[in-house]
Amino acid sequence: MHVRGLIVTALLAFAAACGDATAPTRDVFFSTCNASWAAYQNEGADWRRISDLGFVGVALTERVAIAMVDFAGNGTGLSVSYLAADQVPAAFECPISPSGLTFHEVNGSVRGVNP
Repeated sequence: MHVRGLIVTALLAFAAACGDATAPTRDVFFSTCNASWAAYQNEGADWRRISDLGFVGVALTERVAIAMVDFAGNGTGLSVSYLAADQVPAAFECPISPSGLTFHEVNGSVRGVNP
C-alpha cells in the first residue's frame, strides 16, 4: 500500500508541474515574417492557430511555444520555439532583405512647379 501511495503522489506532482491552463496572460506583439502557417501554445493549454499572419498580438503566458511553417524555396520548413514571453518579440523580428523588395522605375516630368 505504501508504494501505491507514493506512485499516486508522484503522478499528482507530475500533473501539477505540466502547467496551469489558467495561468495569467499578457498581450505580446511580434511578426510571423514569411510564415505560411503559425500557431502558439500557452503553458498548460492547447495549440491555437494564428489566423491573421503578419504583425500579430496574442495573449501569452510566461512560457509559450510558437510554431511556424514556411513554404519558401524547394521545401517546407517547420520551426517550433519554446520561449519566455519576453523573448518572443526579439525572436521573431523580420529582417528586411533587398531580395524581397520590388523596385519600379518611373519616368516623366512635372509642370507648374516653381523653385
